[in-house]
Amino acid sequence: MQLRAEHNYYEVLRVSPEASEQAIRRAYAKRRRELEQTRDEAALATLVRARATLLDPNARAHYDALLRYGDAATKLYEQATAAVQLGEWDDAVKHLSRIIALIPTAHTVRLELGMAQVEQGDLLGALRTFNKLVNGKPPTPPLCRRVKNLNVTGVPCSNRCARVRNPGTARSTKSNMRSVYSATRASYA
Repeated sequence: MQLRAEHNYYEVLRVSPEASEQAIRRAYAKRRRELEQTRDEAALATLVRARATLLDPNARAHYDALLRYGDAATKLYEQATAAVQLGEWDDAVKHLSRIIALIPTAHTVRLELGMAQVEQGDLLGALRTFNKLVNGKPPTPPLCRRVKNLNVTGVPCSNRCARVRNPGTARSTKSNMRSVYSATRASYA
């Protein structure tokens, strides 16, 4: 998984990380004129992504976190993956939680944290994690439907999801959570 920033958008636009929205717009216009003369389509596409990312406050915050903590998060993710492969769920949860502390908007990592909590046996913690995931990013319709169909009671629900009914066994809950995970992993990648 890529938890590093692919390009330094501040360098692409030739602005400082503290640049205002107006400075980013001016720098974009200047760089676009320069790149249109060279007809470098790849650089132009990177420039457009840089502008879009740095002008959106949420995307910029996520990008800044990737730029600042990307190497540490990638190392933690590798450790979490190794722990998952060995079935050491406590370690996996610990490493994935640290990544979320560094980069709170890493939705795919949060999804994997929820599944690690399921495997660890912490179903309530997993439901809290999934709830944060749903509230942190607009959910896709399949995610809402699947979360509504989980056989768990007493789950705090947002306005987007109705309270879950029909209490089931821990085994069926774990199975249902796995289906939520597999159905939504691709949409948060």
